[in-house]
Amino acid sequence: MEIKLNECRLVAITDEYIKHLQKAEPHVMSNKVNERTYHRKYVGIIQELNGFKYFVPLSSPKNKDYINGKIRKDSLTTIYIKDSKTLFGTLRFNNMIPVPESEIINFDLNDEGDLRYKLIVFNELYFIRQNRGRMRL
Repeated sequence: MEIKLNECRLVAITDEYIKHLQKAEPHVMSNKVNERTYHRKYVGIIQELNGFKYFVPLSSPKNKDYINGKIRKDSLTTIYIKDSKTLFGTLRFNNMIPVPESEIINFDLNDEGDLRYKLIVFNELYFIRQNRGRMRL
């Protein structure tokens, strides 16, 4: 299966829309309104399929992203954003949500105050842009 990423811009989703979706579907990831550091929130990319826009969230590396100390291979639900040694994060297609244009907020990386987080997100975005036409699952 091949995923062709339509857009390579970082976006966030409004808190109100996330709360609205969580009423019907509690598995929608939280925007962590009370836990944010600087502007950090639910950040991801937009994927358009059959005329509908979907938000695909970025996620930080987790223990489950490794097998015997090695980064897992891409699957139908997850693309691992990595270089030869480091896992920067993941694109979680299993957590994507439909989103109207009115609920999308452009995420300006220059506004991020946490330099460590800024570097991680920069590397994720660089990977996505470099691989957007070649991602195969």
